[in-house]
Amino acid sequence: MEITTTNRGKPCLILENCRFKCARVTKTTKEWRCTTDRCKARCTTDLDTTIVIHSSTCHNHSSMTAEDKEKHKIRQFCKRKATDDISTRPSKIVCSELMSTESLDYTHV
Repeated sequence: MEITTTNRGKPCLILENCRFKCARVTKTTKEWRCTTDRCKARCTTDLDTTIVIHSSTCHNHSSMTAEDKEKHKIRQFCKRKATDDISTRPSKIVCSELMSTESLDYTHV
């Protein structure tokens, strides 16, 4: 289980190689639903410790691969870096992040 951000900067939960977005927050729990349209998978976590309380992970699509996860992390890092340091060219941010990532083989065009 891992908590990251979505493409729009909102919290995102990665559980069993699928992404969930926050659907509702109550006093003690957070309810998450799958980010894929028409997928009915849901998950409930504790508000403070993010321990999974209930999970109905009945997905009707394929799960994320390790490469998809890595791409998502790189994309989020580049977006965060671009908003923090607006004087740096976007191509420089992307190239530096791709050079520092050794686990995947990417080509920058």
